[in-house]
Amino acid sequence: MATPPDPGGPKEHGTPGGATETLPEAGPGATSPNPPAPITVGAAISPPELIPESRVVPVYPRLARRQGVTGTVVLSALIGVDGRVRDIQVIEEPPRAFGFGKAAVEAVKRWRYRPARRGNKPVAERITIRVVFE
Repeated sequence: MATPPDPGGPKEHGTPGGATETLPEAGPGATSPNPPAPITVGAAISPPELIPESRVVPVYPRLARRQGVTGTVVLSALIGVDGRVRDIQVIEEPPRAFGFGKAAVEAVKRWRYRPARRGNKPVAERITIRVVFE
């Protein structure tokens, strides 16, 4: 069966699950790459933007630092219409005993964002945040 022709018009591109933030390097800190914005069906939504001066670098867990352990924590968070981070869930983390997840959550909950927007109206948006400890 033949593929129907492309009707043209605007298309939305991105990665399901949200945007990833990059943390500055400050000694043993956390960094990660920035993937494309999330896919949104319907009206175009601009993704939330981290306000750089609100960024708090997570504290590297002491036990992990002593043992030279590195790891990545993947968080899911809801950015409210006021730009505050809410409902943070740890999706993935290195062995819990090292405390990476807790350290990432404690830092990220203090971050502030310019909220996602649908047209000119702020809207809540769920994003994915990767925090790399190395």
